[in-house]
Parts: sequence; structure tokens; C-alpha cells
Amino acid sequence: MTTYAENVPLSPVPNDDGIDAAAAAARRVVNALLHAGADSAAPMSDIARDLNRIAAQLEEHAPERQERFVGMWAGRPRHDPVTGPENALAPPLHLHGLPDGSVTGTVTLGLPYQGPPGCVHGGFPRCCWITRSASPTAGARGRTG
Repeated sequence: MTTYAENVPLSPVPNDDGIDAAAAAARRVVNALLHAGADSAAPMSDIARDLNRIAAQLEEHAPERQERFVGMWAGRPRHDPVTGPENALAPPLHLHGLPDGSVTGTVTLGLPYQGPPGCVHGGFPRCCWITRSASPTAGARGRTG
């Protein structure tokens, strides 16, 4: 059985700058768009234009896909759709190993992850569980299916 010192991070720890900060800002935009909704007084056409300008700027500086794959998989992956601070789709889930070998996690699944009104879509808790199952304490890392 794997054991850990108190509260050892098992998922990537976000940085306060660079791509981690940009992904966090993108998560904030998605959340704000969903909260504002179609009937908002916000200037949605102007916001869409600004977001498209930002996307074009990112696309202009993006490497070829194969080159990006190399960077994504170098070292500990930080682009995972559940725990990756580089992935704007990630909730993210923060996993921590405990001294007894167990794993604890925290996640906030807000409005972007809603299924039926007021409830999280069932697929997201499953993704979180699968991600935990592929953590080092499960005895293996890598593909889960």
C-alpha cells in the first residue's frame, strides 16, 4: 500500500501565471456567461467579438498539433480534463494523498457542470472517480478505458 506524508498533492498544483492563469480566467468567463444568460443586459455581441479576437491571437501563436502533444505529455500532464490547471474545461479536482494511504479530493462543480436543474450532470462525478482510480494509490497511472 502507498502511504503519504500529510496532505500530499496528487493532482497538479496550479501556478498563478502563464497558461494556468489563462485557463482559470477562461473557466471564469464560461461560468459568468452561464450565470448571465441570454436575457442579460451585458453587451453579448461585443463580448463575443472580444472573445473571438482573443481566440484568434491564441491560434496565431499555437504550435502544430503534434508539437503541442510533445509538450502536453512531457513530465507530469497538466492538461487533464478533470485535474489539469492548463485545461479550461477542468473543474478542477484537487486530489491529496493521506498518511493512511487513502486519497481525498475536493471539487466544486458549479453551473457549467449542471445537468438537471440544481444538480450536477452524472458524468462529471464519474470522471472524478475514474481520475482518482488512475491515481498512484490505485497502483497504476495512465489510460482508464
